Amino acid sequence: MIPWTQQATRRGERVARPRTGEMPIQHVRAADDDWADLDTASDGRRPEVVREFIRWYLRRPGSRLPDRPPVTDWPAARLAAAQEWFSSLGHDIDPESVEPGEADRPQWRCRKCGSHVSVGAKGKAQSPSGSARCPRGLADEGPSASRQA
Repeated sequence: MIPWTQQATRRGERVARPRTGEMPIQHVRAADDDWADLDTASDGRRPEVVREFIRWYLRRPGSRLPDRPPVTDWPAARLAAAQEWFSSLGHDIDPESVEPGEADRPQWRCRKCGSHVSVGAKGKAQSPSGSARCPRGLADEGPSASRQA
């Protein structure tokens, strides 16, 4: 049985992944806000953009500089995306009603069930209810909505 990734046996030795031929994951340290902004700006294609940049920087044949998105307030875009995602689950929030949450991150509470949504340190929306639909939101939509789900 071939493992997903093989470990080097000697210091400095490189071992390719059996299935893809790519090198093992390399770690790049950057501020959490920068990683979150890059993820938001690239629509979740962060690894692909970093690989494109590396190939361009090294002047590899056929490589090109990755396209840059228009200038945006990335933290505000993440907050809006979190609110939209939470609302899509049937939760009813007032975007203007912000309360301090864990680590002083802003959070919004559902007016129907009391659950809340916030944006974590890595820039992802998080809620104690996970991706569960609002139980009271389904009740307000009627029995036909619960049959469709």
